Amino acid sequence: MTTPSIPAWVWAWVLAGVVCVVALTTRTAALPSDGLGVRRFLVPIDETTTLSQTFVMTADRFHAIDVSAATTDEPVSGDLRFEIYDISRSVVLVHRADVPAEDVMKAATYRLEFPLFEQSAGVAYRLDVLASPSRPARGVALWATKGRRYAGGAMFINERERWADLAFTTISPAGRSIWRRLMDAPPARHGVPLGPVVIGALIGYWIALGVVLRLLA
Repeated sequence: MTTPSIPAWVWAWVLAGVVCVVALTTRTAALPSDGLGVRRFLVPIDETTTLSQTFVMTADRFHAIDVSAATTDEPVSGDLRFEIYDISRSVVLVHRADVPAEDVMKAATYRLEFPLFEQSAGVAYRLDVLASPSRPARGVALWATKGRRYAGGAMFINERERWADLAFTTISPAGRSIWRRLMDAPPARHGVPLGPVVIGALIGYWIALGVVLRLLA
């Protein structure tokens, strides 16, 4: 008894589905970041310390950056100042924010959000984290990892380059997959979620493709 072979149209139909899934779940751009490694260490932020990280943005519409924070032996108080500079041609301050240290410590990762930078692809930036002059932070430190891990920039403490990189992640819509962007999209008219509608339509087209391929076979 011979096993029936799978028709060619079925292989083509399945391949089309696989290609669609891969396209939906693949990120459209690799954004600058560095996760925590084995040789991690803390950099306390106080009146005497400015922690800096440079990076080159790989996508437009840069609008946030994540950092990893932890407490020191002191009680948490005061404000942290976050500054972002465009350092492509000259050093230009493009965003500044004073954030209560308690807010930074609410979770292991703090997200600094700012007005969207439309034309950010290829731009070199520097993130500075320091204690606010008006209400200096205490009891807060940021995580970094020893070694030359992120090739697109460097970490500095008080303007002195260190053999390490800050634990950070830049945020842009290009860093999310098409699937995630559809799921996060605001509802269309009448409050209908856009993501499920588009995904449903794609599934319908895929089923219709199978029918057409079967008929042609």
